[in-house]
Amino acid sequence: RANLELLRETEAAWITALKAPQVKKLVKDGALQLSLFDQHNLAEITSDDYPGERLVVCRNPLVAQERSRKRDDLLQATERALCEITKRVNQGTLSGAAEIGLAVGPQLKRWRVGKHFEIEITDTSFAFHRRQHEIAAEAALDGIYVLRTSVADTDLEAPAVVRAYKQLKEVEKAFRTKIEQFKGLKL
Repeated sequence: RANLELLRETEAAWITALKAPQVKKLVKDGALQLSLFDQHNLAEITSDDYPGERLVVCRNPLVAQERSRKRDDLLQATERALCEITKRVNQGTLSGAAEIGLAVGPQLKRWRVGKHFEIEITDTSFAFHRRQHEIAAEAALDGIYVLRTSVADTDLEAPAVVRAYKQLKEVEKAFRTKIEQFKGLKL
């Protein structure tokens, strides 16, 4: 935010991407309607949260597929680990809410999908199930990213904004290479 304020003061043009929580807020507020992608994978929207800025929304079906596959793999891995804990509780080798919780916690954190599970722990039982509604809400945003720019549409059309953003990775790569070269110098 501070960098964007500085760029605004200097009137420099910029392109950046919104973070996932910001994209979720656009959907929640109705500024971003996922039906935009029924026909096309690129659209421009406006939002009161970003006055005077252009928002270019993109959907990459290949990224969406890969993200879906990864999430499913992580959910399955977490379920396997939680099933092992369930087995231990049912066999009586693991008991007490605190002890069960200590076993469950690391498994929920391990693959970072714990937010997608509802957990029920008592002194003598352990149960879990997927939060399907939350998983579906996250999946709806797979492959979607929102670019935010100060560049006028007369200077750079939406597809050109996407190309320019993608080219930024080459600039960052070159910058990292130069930094690594500088670190290698003996002064």
